[in-house]
Amino acid sequence: MIRRFKEQLLMFIILLAFWLILSPAITIESIITGTIAVVFVIAFSKELILSEKESPLYSLKKILLLLSYIPVLVLEIIKSGLDVAKIVLNPKMPINPGFTIINVPLKMDFTKVLFANSVTLTPGTLTVDVIDDTYIIHHLTDEASKGLIDSTLENYARKLEE
Repeated sequence: MIRRFKEQLLMFIILLAFWLILSPAITIESIITGTIAVVFVIAFSKELILSEKESPLYSLKKILLLLSYIPVLVLEIIKSGLDVAKIVLNPKMPINPGFTIINVPLKMDFTKVLFANSVTLTPGTLTVDVIDDTYIIHHLTDEASKGLIDSTLENYARKLEE
């Protein structure tokens, strides 16, 4: 019971902080409105957000790991964007589009979605479908396909599950 309360309190703090970051001005009205909105969000979605399966994510260590993932993802997006720009600017258009099927055994739904969306965000790749641990990914080049296997993005998703 106390653990459940701690998880809800942590989620409350995170969501309220996000609300205040997005608010144009921090006033008493925005704090009250944000508090009410966050309480309703937690009350109506606590079984979804705070399920037993996903609860290992709600620790300070995992939140810091998730925050450290953002610069890594941005760097991967920039690197992939530069690769795609080189391909597009090359008069020969050296592309070889196709599908890659990779197996990434992740246990939590959150990490599965995080990995699939991270792959989609990187230019030159698109997650088409996720079936259990199998990801079907469309790639623009063979190099992009090879870069998906044991990638930095996959390793971060695995670290979140440890």
